[in-house]
Amino acid sequence: MIEAIVLDWAGTTVDYGSRAPIIAFKNAFAHFSIDLSEETIRQDVGLDKLTHVRKMLPEPEVSSSWEANHPAIPLAKATEEIYAQFQVEINKVLADTAQLKPGMTDFIKFANTHHIQLATTTGYNQAMLNQILPLAAKQGYNPAYNITSEQTNHVGRPNSDMVDLALKKMNISDPAHVIKVGDTVNDILEGKKRWHNFNWRCRRGQLNRAITARIQSLRHWGA
Repeated sequence: MIEAIVLDWAGTTVDYGSRAPIIAFKNAFAHFSIDLSEETIRQDVGLDKLTHVRKMLPEPEVSSSWEANHPAIPLAKATEEIYAQFQVEINKVLADTAQLKPGMTDFIKFANTHHIQLATTTGYNQAMLNQILPLAAKQGYNPAYNITSEQTNHVGRPNSDMVDLALKKMNISDPAHVIKVGDTVNDILEGKKRWHNFNWRCRRGQLNRAITARIQSLRHWGA
């Protein structure tokens, strides 16, 4: 019997295509004269955003652009400055991208009808998530527990600490009665660390090449 479902936010339940973090990352790096590709950003989506910046900076095209444009500022300092700018940029787009994805209304009704608890984990920090929560609630989506890495000593995905805390708050001891839902490689890795027999499914209709390539990447990591 399914007792609970733990879901991601951007790209999974709200913000179709996970546009908010993509736009914010592109604009944050552009602020420092770095043209960041969407492909580079999507390689590590699902991480907390500070870790995501750290992961992207060593990419050759990123580090070389930084050193060319800001030779006096080391990469370690660059992480702090870009993350600070990311927070400025994400605040500009969170509200406009917080619409529930298609099918969520039916999903919420199903969960409520079957007395299934809902919790979330996310790569957003608490301040970012606090902007989304009331907007989602107005649309009928109000998970009981919403976990950020700030609640787990800043240990986020791909580790399972956020999921573990969600299960603890829901008083669930057997993870076999819980479903984890997310749209990124790091969601899959989070699930695999908590559920050793973790598997994933993707429901799809028409797929373009970019989505197909992404699914192939998820399969590589997932199962």
